[in-house]
Amino acid sequence: MVVRKTRFLSAAVAAAALGATQAWATDIQGVLPAAMDQPQINAFIRLPGTTDLLQVDFGTGTPSFNITAFYDTGASGVLLSAQTAELLSPVGTDTGVPLEYVNSLPVIYSDVGVAGSDNFHVSVPLEIGVAPFSQLNNERTDDISTFESVYNTRFQNIRAQVGPIGVVVENPVLEGLDVFGMPTMAGKKIVMDHRAINNLIANTLSGGSDVGDDYTIRTYAYEPSTSFRLQTLETDPGVPTTDRRVKLSYASFDRFTKLDPAGGPAPSLRKNPFFGPNPVARLDE
Repeated sequence: MVVRKTRFLSAAVAAAALGATQAWATDIQGVLPAAMDQPQINAFIRLPGTTDLLQVDFGTGTPSFNITAFYDTGASGVLLSAQTAELLSPVGTDTGVPLEYVNSLPVIYSDVGVAGSDNFHVSVPLEIGVAPFSQLNNERTDDISTFESVYNTRFQNIRAQVGPIGVVVENPVLEGLDVFGMPTMAGKKIVMDHRAINNLIANTLSGGSDVGDDYTIRTYAYEPSTSFRLQTLETDPGVPTTDRRVKLSYASFDRFTKLDPAGGPAPSLRKNPFFGPNPVARLDE
């Protein structure tokens, strides 16, 4: 993971852990103990080998295909809420995101979370395209005429977790929670522009108004070779030059999961990055 001391841009490198260049600690002024915002990303889904996006028609005459998901390095896989998976369907159907079956029974994936183990369905392999997230970019999303250029970072053959199954969520916001984790970051450089959050902090401390201001993390997914572009800083910055690097380790939590039937198609999983040592390494000693 790479950070800028100047509170400008930060880039998370999902392809590989980067070694620290200095051994001593650095105090970064203005860092808060709690998050003011969470990174998000815009995305579409389609079945590999097809040209039509999975979409939902609310009767407006303009079907919607965009998913606004949390973009989370703490997620080993890709989570589609039951609500999203039910609504998004192949064109001309209302069947939802296709699921994996073995002997006519749905594959069940059990994952361990903060409240114990939850069960999920498993989607068939999907193509996922992502687009930048910010108030300046979001108006360009969900447009079928321009999606090929706007959603310009693609991930192939991703099996998503769908659910959780049989869990009653009383909060309607959490009920539709979609989380795109490490499989949609692998091999890319993820840039998170948090200058707007700094503006919120400064504005709040000075007693100013936040009406009309953009106080979100602007999030982008780039190919590793992408250069920095100052001329399009507000909408397409590319990958910034950095002056600090934080060494990461990567940990797999596959051992805490279960698949029924065993050997069935599993969801796509990737290791999670951690500051410092791998927290589960001792289990292998």
